[in-house]
Amino acid sequence: MTQLEIVWLTIASSCSFNSGSYRNASPSGSTNRSRHSTREGGAGGPNAFSPNGPLIYYPPLRTTWNRIQRVLANTVPELLDTLSGPVDIATVNDAEAQLGCVLPPSVRDSYACVDGQDPSAELKEGLFFGLTFLNLEDSLREWSFWRRVEMDPGSGNNPDVLIMMSSIPSGWIRSQYACRGWLPLITDRCGNYVGVDLNPGEDGGSWGQVIVFGREFDRKCVLFRGEGEGGWGRWLAGFAEELESGDGWEIDGAKKSSGSDGSDEEDDVGYQSYYYDGNGSGGGDSYGEVGSALRLTGEYKGWGVLEAWWDRSVRRWDELGMGLSQT
Repeated sequence: MTQLEIVWLTIASSCSFNSGSYRNASPSGSTNRSRHSTREGGAGGPNAFSPNGPLIYYPPLRTTWNRIQRVLANTVPELLDTLSGPVDIATVNDAEAQLGCVLPPSVRDSYACVDGQDPSAELKEGLFFGLTFLNLEDSLREWSFWRRVEMDPGSGNNPDVLIMMSSIPSGWIRSQYACRGWLPLITDRCGNYVGVDLNPGEDGGSWGQVIVFGREFDRKCVLFRGEGEGGWGRWLAGFAEELESGDGWEIDGAKKSSGSDGSDEEDDVGYQSYYYDGNGSGGGDSYGEVGSALRLTGEYKGWGVLEAWWDRSVRRWDELGMGLSQT
C-alpha cells in the first residue's frame, strides 16, 4: 500500500459520511446498487483508490453545503435565496423507482440538504457560474427526455453517431450518445450536463462517477475529483474550496434587473420546452437583484463553464497519463 493510500484510509476512517444507515446499503458494501443488477463497476472493485483517495470517500455533504452557503451569503446573497430546502424521502424513493436503481449515497445526502435551485425564485441565475443546479424533479424530467433520444435511430441509436463517441479517461464512460445511466444534476440549458454515471464503462469506470455529457460532447469526461462512488460529494467539496479561495471567479455586477430590454429572450425560444422545462436562465437576464452572478475569470474567462471544467479535468488526467494522449 502506498503512502497516499495509507493517508486516505486514515482520513476515511475518521470522517463521518453523513449518510446514516444508507452508507452501509451503498453499492460498495452490498448488492443493493440496482434493482436489476449487482455488477460491480470499476476495474479496481469497491475498495479501489483513485488519484484523489478511496473511491467511496466524500466529506459530509451538510458541511460542504454550509461552506457554499457561507460564501454566497457574503458575496451574492440573492443567489443563496435560489437554493431550495431538502427533498423529502418519498420523492427520493420515487426517483429511484423510476431510475431502476439506488442513487449514490453522496447524491442522496446532497439532496437531503439542498434540492437544487427553485425555478420559482425571483432571481433566475445558475449557481455554478451560471449553470443551473437541477432539483430532483427537473433532473428526472431531463433524464426522461433523453430516454427518447437514446432510442432514436437518427441520433442516440445511430451507428454513424455512436462510432464518434469516446471518453476521458478512455473506457471509463460508455461510448454512447445518450445513456439510461446518466443522471443530469447541473445543466447549461442547451442539452449539456454534469451528472452522475450509474452505468459506467467496463474499462476502469466506477459507479457514481461525475461526468460531463450532452449533445455537444462527443468525448465525455470524468471530472477530476469526481471519480468513483463518492464522486459527487468530493467534486462538490472542490467547488466549495474554489469559492472559498476566491481564485478563478468574480462577481458579475452587470446583470440586469426586471425591465431590461430582453435581448437574450430569442436565444431561449425552443429550449425551454425541449430540454429544461424550468425557469432558470444560466446565462440570460437576472430578473430581480443587481450584481448577483458568479462568473469564471482568469485563464477561463469567457469560456463556457462545461468546456472549462472539461478542459481543466483533461489536463489533470493528462498529467497522470490518462488524458487525450491515451485515447
